Order: sequence, then structure tokens, then C-alpha cells
Amino acid sequence: FDYGMDARTLKSIRIKERFFSDDAKNTMAKYNVDTLKISTILNSGDVDFSKGAPREKPCATYFVTGKKELNNISLLVKRCDSAATIQKIIMSD
Repeated sequence: FDYGMDARTLKSIRIKERFFSDDAKNTMAKYNVDTLKISTILNSGDVDFSKGAPREKPCATYFVTGKKELNNISLLVKRCDSAATIQKIIMSD
């Protein structure tokens, strides 16, 4: 059951068709980030609502950071009615 805000937000992203911007694809290739890592972050990551635009219409934007061994990867995700696009992948040290 997805009761918390993070869990509900992540679920609403996961159930949509997923796309990747060219910028995200380039970062994935450069840093060897595969779709399994992206899926893991979208399953159990932390949503920082203050770094996104969750009330933006028609598509909300969310900033999601991975946990544990993926805590150096953050995603900027644009969630629309029928699709979610990974706009940007931010790598930190």
C-alpha cells in the first residue's frame, strides 16, 4: 500500500509510459546508468518536492534521489497525464 506522499508520487510516475530526454540518455551512457537503476530509484527513492514543481500544469516536475548505493543519482522527472519523461539525470560525488 502506498500511503506516504513519496510513495504515491513515485507510483504515479511508475505507472505511466516512460521516456528519456536526449540529455538523460547522454548521462546514462556517460556514467553507465541503466534502466534498472532508474527503476530502482523510481521504486524507493526520496522525492524532494521543494526542488521540483509538483503543482505545475499540465505536467508536474519532481526531483527524485536514489537511496543507499544509488544516493549519488538524482532524477528530474516530468509527469504528464499519460507519460513520464526523465528530463535530466544529475550525478553527484
